[in-house]
Amino acid sequence: MGFEGFKKCVLFMGRGGNILGSVGIVVMMLLVCGDVIGRYVLRKPIVGAFELTEFLMAGIIFIGFAYSQAQKAHLKIGLLLPRLPQNAQFFFQIFNLVVTFLFFALIAWRGIVGSWEAYALDDKTPGLVRIPYWPAKAVVPLGAVLLCSQILMDLLEGLQERRLRK
Repeated sequence: MGFEGFKKCVLFMGRGGNILGSVGIVVMMLLVCGDVIGRYVLRKPIVGAFELTEFLMAGIIFIGFAYSQAQKAHLKIGLLLPRLPQNAQFFFQIFNLVVTFLFFALIAWRGIVGSWEAYALDDKTPGLVRIPYWPAKAVVPLGAVLLCSQILMDLLEGLQERRLRK
């Protein structure tokens, strides 16, 4: 698989993560609304709604990072960088991508270890509904791996574009 195949695969997975995150938001919204109606109108809350909402939140946040990176939608504050020469701007952009890649690679690695431990130990929430922790913990490294793939693609594109400009 060449660079173009890698690029298509990463963009496809990023879009898929964005769709999953959007579906997660809708599910979480319906769950919270149903819990509020059940709690205050029917006097019967949805058991486990709080725990499910927490788990969905982790997935919604991490699974959409790659799509945001592909759309260049992450927050940027341009106070100093636009005033630097082009070479310095390029260096700092590449440096930023490398540091971000390393940080999220660490999150992915530790997340995989943590989710595997939760699976192996059959770790579950306390209370009436015992929900396993490992699916929610597995979504975090999945999102981090997707983001690392997108950052790697951005790095390669940036270096290729720089090489073509010279």
